[in-house]
Amino acid sequence: MLCATLFTIASLSLVAQTAKPETKPELKTQEKVSVAAGSSKVQTPAASATENKIIAKVGDEMVRESDIEQGLQGLSSQQRQQMESSPESRQHYIKSYLEFRLLVAKAKKLGLQNTDHFKKKLASAADQIVASELMSKENESLKKKIEQVPIDPKAYYEAHPDKFQATADTYSARHILVKVKANEQDPVGISDAEAKVKLAKIQAELKTGKKLADLAAVYSDDPGSKDKGGLYENFDPGQMVPEFGNAVRTQAVGVVGEPVKTQFGYHLVEVTAKAPKGTLKPFESVSKDIQQMTQSERQEKVWTEYLDGIKKEIPFDYYEEAKTGETKADVPAKSAPKASAESKKTDASTKKTAAPAKKADSAATTKKNN
Repeated sequence: MLCATLFTIASLSLVAQTAKPETKPELKTQEKVSVAAGSSKVQTPAASATENKIIAKVGDEMVRESDIEQGLQGLSSQQRQQMESSPESRQHYIKSYLEFRLLVAKAKKLGLQNTDHFKKKLASAADQIVASELMSKENESLKKKIEQVPIDPKAYYEAHPDKFQATADTYSARHILVKVKANEQDPVGISDAEAKVKLAKIQAELKTGKKLADLAAVYSDDPGSKDKGGLYENFDPGQMVPEFGNAVRTQAVGVVGEPVKTQFGYHLVEVTAKAPKGTLKPFESVSKDIQQMTQSERQEKVWTEYLDGIKKEIPFDYYEEAKTGETKADVPAKSAPKASAESKKTDASTKKTAAPAKKADSAATTKKNN
C-alpha cells in the first residue's frame, strides 16, 4: 500500500514537470480559480529567486521549492487544498517526492533509461503528451463547434421515433412502501405487526375514494418516489426486487393490488401503464433525455469532421479484413515493394477505408426500489 501511494503521488509530480503547455484547456479554469482563492502559502512555480531555495540534494540533483510547487500543480484542486490546510499532508507529499527522486537517481545509475523497454515506454508517453498538446490547442475551436444549437424537443421526438422505442416491456407504477425493520436493532422502519396495522389504515382510506398518489405523500417510506406520488415511470420490472417486479407484471392497470412483501417491507402497488417492447415511449418520459442525446450527436459529428479534416492533410489507410465469406483483404506487408500507379487504382476501388469512430458516452440509469 505504501509503495502504491508513493508511486501515485510521485507519478503525478513527474507528469506535472514533464508536460508544460503554454496554454491550458479551458476545462482547467475552475481549478486555477480554486488555487488563486486558496492560501497564500502555496506559491506558483514562478517564485522569486529568494523564495526558490534548495530544500534537498539527491545525487547530483538539487531539489528546489519551485520543483515541489510545480508538482503540486499536477494534483487535483481537492488535493491541493488539503496540502494548503494541513502542514502534515504537505510534509508527507515532500517526503514522498524526495523518495521518488531517490528512486529515479538509482534507476539512472543502473542505466535503466538506456534499455529498449524504457525507450518504448518513453516514446509512447511522448506520443500521448504531444496528442494532448494538440487537443489543448484545438480545445476552444472544437468547443465552439460543439455548442448546442437550440432545438425543439417535441419536433426532434417526432422526427426520430426509432430512437424512443422501448427495448423491453416497460411499465409505470405507483406504490406506497411501509418500511419494516430488518431486525430489532434496525433504527429504520416499524415491526411487522405495526406495518400490517398501517397497511389496513391506508387500504381503508383507498376504499373511501382517496388516490394512492395522494396517500403516498403521507404514508410512503420510499424517499425515491414519495414526493412524486409514489411514481416510477417506464422501468423494466427486472430492475426491481423480484416480488415487486412480479406484481407489476401481473396486476391490472389502474387497480391497487394486495400488499406485496419484499426485503424492504410491504408495498401497495398500482400499475398506471404498460408498454410492450417496440412501443413508442411517451414524450413526457423522454423529453429530459433529448437535450443530452442531441448534444452527444453533435459531439460525434464535430469529432468525425475534425478527424476527416486531418485525414485530408495526412495519409491515412485502415486495411480491414473482409467480413463476408472466406475472402480476406490483403494487408500490405512492410517489406512489400511499392505498387504501380495502375495497381493502386485497382486497390483503391476494392479496399475499404474505415475511419475509427469515437463512441459517444452513454449512462444507463437503474431505478432502485427502497
